[in-house]
Amino acid sequence: MHSDSHEQEGVIKFHLVYSHRCIDFSGLSDAIEQLNLARSVMKAHALIGQDPLRYGGDGFGNISVRVENSMFLISATQTGHLERLTEMDVALVEDFDYPSNQLSASGMSKPSSESMTHGVAYQALNGINAVIHVHSPEIWTNSERLGLAATAANIPYGTPQMAEAVRQLLLVESQKTGFASQLNEQAIVFAMKGHEDGVVAVGASLASCVETLIDSLACARSR
Repeated sequence: MHSDSHEQEGVIKFHLVYSHRCIDFSGLSDAIEQLNLARSVMKAHALIGQDPLRYGGDGFGNISVRVENSMFLISATQTGHLERLTEMDVALVEDFDYPSNQLSASGMSKPSSESMTHGVAYQALNGINAVIHVHSPEIWTNSERLGLAATAANIPYGTPQMAEAVRQLLLVESQKTGFASQLNEQAIVFAMKGHEDGVVAVGASLASCVETLIDSLACARSR
C-alpha cells in the first residue's frame, strides 16, 4: 500500500517560459496519432492514467516524441485521465536549459512536469526519438532483479539534478547496450528511485519504448 505522504504528482518544478497559443499542427498530426497509439497501450496496462486510489488521485505518466532537433511534442500536465490526446492536450517544448532549470514551451496546455527529463534524453542521444515515463510499482520494485539502471533515491523528479543524472545514465547505458548502433532494437528502460514507481523508456520509436516496457512488466510479474 502506498503512503499518503507521497510527493505530489504533476508539480512543475522548473521555470516555465510558456506561450499560451495555438500550435501550427500542419505536419504534426501524425505525431499526435503516434502518441495516442502508444498511450492507449500504456493506459490499458495502467502505466499511464489517473486513479483515485493511486498518488492521491493525481494523473500519472507522460509521453513525448521528437519533432525537430531537440524540440518535442509532449502530453500536457495532468492529462492522465483523458482517453485520447487532442491538439489541446499537448505542448511543444521549443527550448530548455537544465543547468539553469528553464524550459520554453507553447500550446493550449502547459507541458508535463517531467518535460526536462524528456528534453535531456533527446539532447543526450541523437538516436532517441521517443520517451515514455510510466508509473509501475511492479517494474520499479523489481528494477534491480530486472537489471535496470536507476537514478539515485535522493534525486527528486523534475529537477536539474534529475536531468543531469538521466543524461549520465543514458550515456553509460548507450555504451553498454550499443544503443547508437542498434537504433531499431530494444529501448533503454530505467527506474527513478527518487520518484515513487517512476520508470522511463527511451528509444528510436514509440513502438520500441512500448514493446520494451511491456516486456519489462511481464518479467517483473514472473518469478
